Amino acid sequence: MKKAIILILITLVVFLSCNQKKVDLTCERIDYLIDVKTDVAKNYWTDFNRKTLFSPMLYYTKFRLYTINANEKLKNKIKIEPYNCCNSKVTIGFSKFIDTTNFYMNVSYEGVDSTALEYKNTLGMFSDVNLTEKFIPDVKDTEEWMSMVIHEMFHQYQRSFKKFRKEQQSSHRNFDRDTLNYFFKSKGWFNKSIKKENEILLEILEIRNSDSIKKYLKDYLATKEKRISKVKNEEGLEILDLENSLSKSEGTARYIEYCVKLTLKEKSNNNTLSEVDSKYQSNRFENYKLEQDKWMYNLGGGYYYSIGFNLTRVLEKLKIDYQKDIFSENKPFDSYLSEYL
Repeated sequence: MKKAIILILITLVVFLSCNQKKVDLTCERIDYLIDVKTDVAKNYWTDFNRKTLFSPMLYYTKFRLYTINANEKLKNKIKIEPYNCCNSKVTIGFSKFIDTTNFYMNVSYEGVDSTALEYKNTLGMFSDVNLTEKFIPDVKDTEEWMSMVIHEMFHQYQRSFKKFRKEQQSSHRNFDRDTLNYFFKSKGWFNKSIKKENEILLEILEIRNSDSIKKYLKDYLATKEKRISKVKNEEGLEILDLENSLSKSEGTARYIEYCVKLTLKEKSNNNTLSEVDSKYQSNRFENYKLEQDKWMYNLGGGYYYSIGFNLTRVLEKLKIDYQKDIFSENKPFDSYLSEYL
């Protein structure tokens, strides 16, 4: 009986302290991030909710480094103090380590350098919105920043699949995305083919006739196959696996980034953040349309981002059940298109 009374008193003290505690900006931003990620997964990619987070995250601010769901490997690398965020769905800690000179918005894994924080440990690393604006001036508000972070959180989700990780590592073994970027920028015929492939995908997204869609799909696959073969014959490189891996990883993550904005478009204003976060813009995406982000579907520096994004949207349009095995079985986009034909 005495133990029960003590437990009730402790619970009451914690409850009262949480209700009396001043609203903490860091806690509110992180909790809102997790809430939005949960809503995005619920509406657009249900397995993304299999876990709240798929690996630890590092949150860099001007004053300190925060950790989110730190595991033992990370705890062995840096001293982490607990940071009390009441009723949070994640465990938050902090370190006195400060880095304001570098920009972080990536998922990292290091297999060789044992001094790295991410040594044999997949970590999501992201600068807060204030530091992000310092490096990317166009990112001025919490919600735009949030779409970028959830993009990276989806990369953590992707890496939870063994077959995907294995293929990602093997496809980067002999050369990396810089080789593809070089071809796109320096080889006219390569650039021309990529532009044609993207135009075909955009056309498919506009038309409704089933026979016309199949005709365009065949044209897309044939154009791509011709380009891949020419690279092999003229450059002596087999780029198919790398391109498939990048278009899948970056294209689906960009799709999730787009879905964040669709989610925020329908989500109610966060009144708490409105009061404490000067970077929070109420109803930021209230009137959002994809045409406002033409960079998502038009070709840019890394063509595989846009190609992959448009391929993801094509699979969605065709109602192909690709999410069940695109990572678990590591199937390339082209397999789904060929099966549809």
